[in-house]
Amino acid sequence: MGDSIEEATSRLGITKRIGYDWQNRWNEKGYEGLLPKSGSGRPSKLSDEDLFELKTILESKGFWTADEVKNLVKDKFDIDYCSNSIRNLLRKICKKYNVRYCLDNRSPENAEEILKKTWKNK
Repeated sequence: MGDSIEEATSRLGITKRIGYDWQNRWNEKGYEGLLPKSGSGRPSKLSDEDLFELKTILESKGFWTADEVKNLVKDKFDIDYCSNSIRNLLRKICKKYNVRYCLDNRSPENAEEILKKTWKNK
């Protein structure tokens, strides 16, 4: 209590701009002004009917990668989402998806065997 905006934002690890925004919201509406607002954000580009259709299509196959879903949405609905938006969309419709990862080409051929031996010895 009693800190300047600069001190408080530094301690919290946020920008001064956010600190001043919070101060203004507190001064205008008190505690209520600091509560998150529900329903904020950009509305979905897909309608509820489109989301239902997408969910139905996705359920026809076990797992999808985010890239596969991104391509499906682009082809089927002519909407080009970024990868982060696709992941948010998948969370919204409660669908699991696979994330691709790179294999390290420096790892030995028998890496799994070495790992199992290491765990047995512990």
